[in-house]
Amino acid sequence: MECAEMCISNDQFHSEYLQAGWKWDQSNKSTHTTFSKSGDAVYFYTDPLGDATGAAGVRGNRGFRHGEHYWEVVFTEALHGKSFMIGISTAGTSLNTDDCQSGNLMGTDNNSWGLCYKGTLSHRGVCRQYCDPFYDENTVIGCHLDLYKGTLVYYKNGRSLGVAFSGLNEVGAALYPTVCSTPAGNEVELRHRSCRFFSLQEKCFTAVLKSVPNREAIRSLPLPASIRSNIEEV
Repeated sequence: MECAEMCISNDQFHSEYLQAGWKWDQSNKSTHTTFSKSGDAVYFYTDPLGDATGAAGVRGNRGFRHGEHYWEVVFTEALHGKSFMIGISTAGTSLNTDDCQSGNLMGTDNNSWGLCYKGTLSHRGVCRQYCDPFYDENTVIGCHLDLYKGTLVYYKNGRSLGVAFSGLNEVGAALYPTVCSTPAGNEVELRHRSCRFFSLQEKCFTAVLKSVPNREAIRSLPLPASIRSNIEEV
């Protein structure tokens, strides 16, 4: 049994939240990552002739400063290797290291927070046990970032593992979904993504988003540039 597991499911993120359309950022990644045609799946260390060490990562192409955000990462193959991590980071966090002694790329500084598949959490170079290891094929890890409460909660196969990190609403920078892996040829896919907002302004922005065919259309709306920019950040 998971050491922090609670009887809370992730159903609300699928039924009550607004669908989000962000993807992995293919221009902001390690050179040891490649992507599927859809951009949802990321493959680590795929070069069979490569002699890579260290760890490689990739971030989402949208950072979050407010609201609630939920996303799921699915293991398309069983995980292996020294480390694989799922979490969040700021734009300044490194996504690549060649340090052969390095295991966790995320959580080694003040600007990243991560969960390793061995069940440990890392932040500021400090690791602590959070749950049982998870590495099986088709495992679904959900991430619920609540920037009203400042918390990050992980879900495994639809069930909450409890609060992993707090104080995230005091970071003062956009937080990006992030995954990283040591050399092992791991593969994961980004699945469900959703968000929710509570303030009147945020609800108005969400209503505008629902009324346009895609995010590119926001730029042509007859609104002040500052308002269009705020809507694009939702």
